[in-house]
Amino acid sequence: MVIPTREKSRGNGLGSQRWRRYADAFDRVERCASHGYFLEAIAILDSLIGDRLASRLGHLQGDDSIKVEPIGRLCGALIGYKKGLLQDQVTGSVTRPDWPVGS
Repeated sequence: MVIPTREKSRGNGLGSQRWRRYADAFDRVERCASHGYFLEAIAILDSLIGDRLASRLGHLQGDDSIKVEPIGRLCGALIGYKKGLLQDQVTGSVTRPDWPVGS
């Protein structure tokens, strides 16, 4: 089974490509909503929000890529970082990261 991941941009043009995709996706959301395809618009927005949350979590963890997860799991992981804890999504074990946590 292939687990989808989100790679980190390293000045290789990936950031610009992502920006263009975000802009295109928002245009698509507006078109969907204006034609009454609200479920499709919501699905696109869900994907965009998940991508941004995965990006933030990857940045906090210092990972080059982060596994694509449902939004609820990403939010839970980010909330764990806010509290200074890291919860393993597979085992459920909680550890304290070795970097300082802001309030």
